[in-house]
Amino acid sequence: GDCRDRDSFFAVFDGHNGVDCANYASSHFARCLIENTQYAVGQIENIMRNTFTELDKRLTARCKNEHIKGGTTAVCAFLRAQRHLCVGWCGDSAAAVLRKDAVRTLSSAHSPNVPEEVRRIEEAGGMVVPIQGELRVNGILNLTRSLGDIDGRPMISSEPDVLSFELDNSEYLLLLSCDGVWDSLSEQAVYSHVAQFVCKNSQENYDKLAEFIVDRAREAGATDNLTLICVFLRPVEDLWKLFTAET
Repeated sequence: GDCRDRDSFFAVFDGHNGVDCANYASSHFARCLIENTQYAVGQIENIMRNTFTELDKRLTARCKNEHIKGGTTAVCAFLRAQRHLCVGWCGDSAAAVLRKDAVRTLSSAHSPNVPEEVRRIEEAGGMVVPIQGELRVNGILNLTRSLGDIDGRPMISSEPDVLSFELDNSEYLLLLSCDGVWDSLSEQAVYSHVAQFVCKNSQENYDKLAEFIVDRAREAGATDNLTLICVFLRPVEDLWKLFTAET
């Protein structure tokens, strides 16, 4: 159906040390968003931040009660009336948009390779050390922010980065994915694969686009679990017109 006058929500959660936290987050994030007391009147970025806070509070309680040691990344998008996009992320899952001539990543990974993150971790009493060539927080986790991971607090933060902007009709697709997709494919490669898919398929197959890109990531050497959501920010036919107009 046409949801262009309604609010929409999309998210990808990439669990580590078990699937418990990712499963819990995927089941409860939308509820936390809807229950947010600022939903009707608050700033959209505050809504996203408060939702992350509430979800991590509930997830932390569950982890303590059930002795769950794992955690999960999160990348979430809140689309208000198809006009205002807010993205929040925690960890290395990513958000990107496809515009007329390029794919641009919106998020930046929370990793031990980021000097600001290392400084925050050290100030919290932790350290970043290389383990077999990969930097890890306290020698354990290769992320600096996540949901869950109660044994890693406060070094591992649950505070998301958040951005928002008004859509201006230049955005065709929103892509939300775990890190494995971007570890294997560049922005240009993703753009090229979208163009390739459109030129080889009819509009009726639009729901196979994400699977097509994931398959290309595997061909490029991805071995991690791969999850990708493609959200059409304009009517499907507009994407086909973009890539087939000159043929």
